Amino acid sequence: MFRNMKIGMRLGLAFGLVLVMLSTVAFIGISRLADLNGNVDDLVNDRYPKTVLGNDIIDDVNTVDQDMLSVVLEKDTAQEKKFIDEIVDTEKNISMNFDKMQRVINTEKGKELLKIIQDTRSSFNSVQDRFLKASQEGNSKEADNIVLNEVPKVQKAYFEAVNKLNDAQDRDMIESGKQSTEEYTNANREMLIISIAAVLIGLGAASWI
Repeated sequence: MFRNMKIGMRLGLAFGLVLVMLSTVAFIGISRLADLNGNVDDLVNDRYPKTVLGNDIIDDVNTVDQDMLSVVLEKDTAQEKKFIDEIVDTEKNISMNFDKMQRVINTEKGKELLKIIQDTRSSFNSVQDRFLKASQEGNSKEADNIVLNEVPKVQKAYFEAVNKLNDAQDRDMIESGKQSTEEYTNANREMLIISIAAVLIGLGAASWI
């Protein structure tokens, strides 16, 4: 059958096979690039921003803690009020970042960790509110006791909860990086094999024609 095939038919068949294989290479390349782009987009626009939010919350809680200590140590009433106002403003910023985090956390594990953060935050805010009330009422002894004995405990639990969520996001980012590397390696190997096969078929077809 193939011996009696005309040269035109042989050329068409040979080029057809080569084109099919090259099209396969192009398809693999495009599809794997789309997968890699999806992984990168997930890292840049989802997992990394969640970690940034967590770190911002930790920084703001540290600021609140420092301001509470400054209120206790400060003797000037005007400066005390300045630190108290900063505590209130910082807490508003924490609330804003926490609301953002609630909107972007979408996995069951993430929601569980977020619930722990919410509970520890409530405990911290309760202590913080009592401190503000004592400071504004001039009850320095109560304010001192809260800062020295209560704040460190609730702050530590707060930080541990946020860091657990950050660690989970870090693990997800590492896993995404591994998946991207694996996809690149597989795509590179598949395209190389098909390209070599296309060259061999082309050489074989040339000899046959």
